[in-house]
Amino acid sequence: MESTATARHLRREIDEVLADLPEDSLAEVMSYVKYVRSRSEDEPKIRRIVKLEGLWADAPFDVTHEEVRELRRHISARIAEKAKEI
Repeated sequence: MESTATARHLRREIDEVLADLPEDSLAEVMSYVKYVRSRSEDEPKIRRIVKLEGLWADAPFDVTHEEVRELRRHISARIAEKAKEI
């Protein structure tokens, strides 16, 4: 907030608006307030970046690039077939 006076003014204004809302809207307002609060709690968290390069380098994984491409083509074709059925 810019200042304590501004925060007090906004809180009063919010109280007035809430007082005028129908009771069936209060649950929706509470849901939104909880969402805003959780979003602000999440901000200070530092995201770790995990590098995956070389993850499978030591694994006995004998698959060629062409085999991977063929598998992708097969999967794409199956997805296209399923999409036509919908």
